Amino acid sequence: MEHTLFGKHLIINASAKAFPLASRLYGILMHLPNHLAMQRLGQPSVFVTPKSCMGLVVIAESHISVHMISDSDRVLAWIDVFSCKDFNASKVINYFTSELELSQVSSKVLIRCQEQQGDRLQCQEAGATHQNSEPQLERIL
Repeated sequence: MEHTLFGKHLIINASAKAFPLASRLYGILMHLPNHLAMQRLGQPSVFVTPKSCMGLVVIAESHISVHMISDSDRVLAWIDVFSCKDFNASKVINYFTSELELSQVSSKVLIRCQEQQGDRLQCQEAGATHQNSEPQLERIL
């Protein structure tokens, strides 16, 4: 049985007290790749509107993104860290929880590993399967 490893995908859902300042989110996205011994491929992009804030940094290993929206009396946060290089998910969760003052944090880690079984590719951790390289979307969270 042949295995092809593609990396780790950390998905974080949380609440926050408020949006971070654009400069704060920029700093977080500047610092985290270095903290994980990963290489940034450019400067982070940060966008702020009255009801949302988004940030993205592309790394040699893939990307880190943050999306936060205002929902009535709370701020919802969705964070993705995907890397073909292994990283400590708990360290990343703790970092974002501390830096963005997150609460009600839930997370899931997907190991992007495909197993070849005849003409079928199977993603071991997510359980999604597809035939002949035709993607089948699956709701993860």
